[in-house]
This record gives sequence, structure tokens and C-alpha cells, in this order.
Amino acid sequence: METTLVSIDVDGTPVPHHPSARNSICINLVNQIQRLAIDESSETKTCTGRYPSPSYFAQINLDFHDYDFSPSYLFSLIDYHLLSPHTSDLITQKMAYCAIQHIGKPYRMFVDVVTTENVFVTGTCSHQKEEEEEEDEEEESTCAICLEDMLNDEKMKLVFPCSHRFHLRCIAEWLQTSNSCPLCRQILI
Repeated sequence: METTLVSIDVDGTPVPHHPSARNSICINLVNQIQRLAIDESSETKTCTGRYPSPSYFAQINLDFHDYDFSPSYLFSLIDYHLLSPHTSDLITQKMAYCAIQHIGKPYRMFVDVVTTENVFVTGTCSHQKEEEEEEDEEEESTCAICLEDMLNDEKMKLVFPCSHRFHLRCIAEWLQTSNSCPLCRQILI
């Protein structure tokens, strides 16, 4: 299951009039992949990250005269750069609308196109969370100095406000000379 979202932002700026001035368009293309994990048990979607996707053309620069602003003409200029005629059509419609607002005056147009492809990965997110929680519990049940397991019923352990855990026998010498955690240096209260 995959879906693609396209975000198009067009900004036209007038430039000083000059007899040889032409209109210019700079189209910035950004392709990204958004990975979503679907938990099969609860049917929830969780974004696990966004990653850049390779793009053949990161930027398209065009110069044209004032009368060349029709969507069909603009489409002919950019369609061969893009793989999707639908995306090209969306872009040219917005560009033409912006160009019409600047008829008779030279302008510079900036078009930012962000294409986000949602990739859904099915699996049980709760299973992944359980594994992460087990790893966290394992880290929490280890003395940060000697790296030995701390038994749940062990009475000779010390948990600092920063959540680092130590056997009392391991941290005692440190606490005689310092009032901070030996790992993160957080001051004890």
C-alpha cells in the first residue's frame, strides 16, 4: 500500500523593468519517502521517519517571455523533467495562475515542489515496542560501573535522579569525593 502526496508552493516576485528582461522560473524539486508502520493488531499508523529520495532533477530553471504563460506551454517545458504528467499539470496550473498576476511586468517565480511518498510497512508495532522495552529494562537492571546485573530484590543499589543505576559498593568511593553522577555529572540533591 503506497500513496504519494504533492505539496506545491508558488511565489512570484516582480523584478525591475528592463527592455531585455525576461521572466524566470526556478522550480525546486524535493522527493522524500515517509515510512509508516501499521500495527496489525490495533490498525494504527506510526511514522517511523522521513528520508530523502533520489531525484533526477533537483532544480529546473526556465526563462520565457511574457506571452508564454499558458499552462500547455509551461507543461511542455517541464513535463520531460518529471516522471508524472499529473504532477506536471498541477505545477503548471499554479504557475500559470501566478504568471497571470504579473502580466506586463517582468517577474521571478519560485516554485517549491515537495513530493512525499508514503510507504506502509505492516507488522506488529507492539512486538517492536516490547523488544525495545525489554532492552531498556535490561539496561536499567545493569550497574553502570561494573556492568553486572542488578537483582530486583537487591537492597544495596542506588538510583540517581538522572536514572543511572549503581551498586552501592561500586559507587561508594566516588560519592566520598563527588556529589554528582559519574556518567552524566548531574548534581545530586
